[in-house]
Amino acid sequence: SNVRRLDNKRYEIERYGLETVIIIALDDYDIGIESVRSAVNDFDKFDAVLKSNPNGSITSSAVTLADSRELKVFKWGQLLGILNRQWTWKK
Repeated sequence: SNVRRLDNKRYEIERYGLETVIIIALDDYDIGIESVRSAVNDFDKFDAVLKSNPNGSITSSAVTLADSRELKVFKWGQLLGILNRQWTWKK
């Protein structure tokens, strides 16, 4: 229903009938473990990482670290596909 920019990388997404989520958009070519680790250290609160660069990949180590922090890492299509569903991994 609404998107609000919180700072240089985080966005708050209000959803109809569902809880509000906060994503962090990273423009890294590859999202690796260090990308996720830096995001966790640099930013207070968020629910998912968006790989906003359409090139490159997301490493399995980044996904593993994100899962251990109860976060998810998405590409654009994946994020758009899950926005209308309940995010069950959230605390």
